[in-house]
This record gives sequence, structure tokens and C-alpha cells, in this order.
Amino acid sequence: MEFSAPEHENGQGAAVWELSTGRAIWAPPNAAVISWNSEGSEAIVITEVKPYQTGSLERYSWPSQELLGRTFVRMGGYMFTHARVSPTGGAVAVADIDQGETTVALYALPKGPSGTRRLGQIVRPSNLIDEMEFSPDGGALVWVISEGAFWWLPDTQTDEYLPSPGGTYRAGEVCIWETPGNQPRNLRVIEVLADLTSGWLPQEPEKMEFEMIHGPVLLEDRRFRILLPTGQWRTYDFEGNALEDREVGRMARIKDATHRSLRTIAEG
Repeated sequence: MEFSAPEHENGQGAAVWELSTGRAIWAPPNAAVISWNSEGSEAIVITEVKPYQTGSLERYSWPSQELLGRTFVRMGGYMFTHARVSPTGGAVAVADIDQGETTVALYALPKGPSGTRRLGQIVRPSNLIDEMEFSPDGGALVWVISEGAFWWLPDTQTDEYLPSPGGTYRAGEVCIWETPGNQPRNLRVIEVLADLTSGWLPQEPEKMEFEMIHGPVLLEDRRFRILLPTGQWRTYDFEGNALEDREVGRMARIKDATHRSLRTIAEG
């Protein structure tokens, strides 16, 4: 669980909390992001963050917390947001954000103190990344990025929080990076368009989480879902094809989905 940490230079901190007691049971010094491999046997920690420079990517056994590897990773922005270990175990994906960009990089998993290789890097406009997940076979890495404030208006440079006049607007994008054998290849970018009625506003105006696309939520059979700010779910496969969603025509409450882990939502 991540928590606010004013003593950190970038105001970001992370620790592991025990739900039954409410106690922090592991708080690596200066940790910004903590994540686990798919088996839960290893933890990845990003610590010692120097904005616009580097961070320390550290690999630990879990729950024994033995350091297995460490390397410095480059940082294009001011804050790391995600670290995800490939299900194949050979690579880790790291995301960081700048004022107007998201950088996603793939590294070989560190196996000692001698460092590792950066396997590839992608930079996309907008820093409004929500989640980032590998496909179950590790053959693709998926993340979603939202367009930004006032995306539902023809003129996004306004300072007024106005209802939409209606029409079709770009809400953001889905990025699917092919990573077979931990070797990054093609990037597919799926434009996410929303059809709005006149007078549309986010479900809770002036709160960023209600203006963003959420997901991906992994499903069976190489599929995933995303939740639009309109409350519509959409389903895709890892080749980028749009599929029929089981809740087509129904509107979800953004708060119901975003105030708990999207990974626990029933599959479609």
C-alpha cells in the first residue's frame, strides 16, 4: 500500500501493511514503489529516487526480504508510478511521469549488484497513466493513459468547468507493447473515443479520478477491460481488437470501481 510521505523529497512513499492489524510490517527506506512477481515469492522496490535522474531498482525474496539484486534505472520524470514483473520472471517494467509525459521502460531483472540492461523504452504524451499489467504469458505489456483535463470540450484550454456540447471526443489511449521472450517489439496504440450527449459532465466534477480511463483489468482468454469516464466498460484482446463487453449498454459508477482494486472485479 502506498502512502503520503512528506519527508520524502518527491512526497511519495510505499510500505507493506498487514490488514488484520493495521501495522506497517515492511517499510524499505525511501521506497517509492513496491510490487511483487506473479507467484508472490519476490518483491520489487524502487527507492533512492532522484527526480529526472535515477532510481534504485531492488529485488528481494519474500517474505524473507533477502536482497537478490540491485541496479540503477533512468528516470525521465519526477515520480515513478509502477513496477511490474513479467510472468516469465526475466524482466521488469517501470513507469515514471513528467509534467506532460509518461515513460515506460523494460529492464532485465537484476540478479546481483552489477546492474542490468534496459531492453527498451516508450514515451507517450500525457502523464495520466492508470494501471499497467503484463499479459499472463508475458507476451504483452498493457497500460492506459487519459487525455487530460476538459477532454470532453472542443476547447481544452478553458479554465471553466463546463458541460460537454455533445459529440465524439478522445478520452485517451490503450498502449499494447509486444514483449515476447522479454524482447520489446511493436507498440500498438488504440485511440479511445467516447460518444457524449449534450450536457455530459464527469460523475463527480472536478475530481481527476472521474475524468480518467481506468484499467486494464485482466480477464481470462487473453482479454482485458478498461473503464471509461462515461461509466462504460470496453473489452479488448492483447492483439488490440475490440470485443463485445458483457455489460454493454450499462453504466458503472466510477467510484464503485476505483475505490477498490480493479483486479478483484468479476471477469466479463
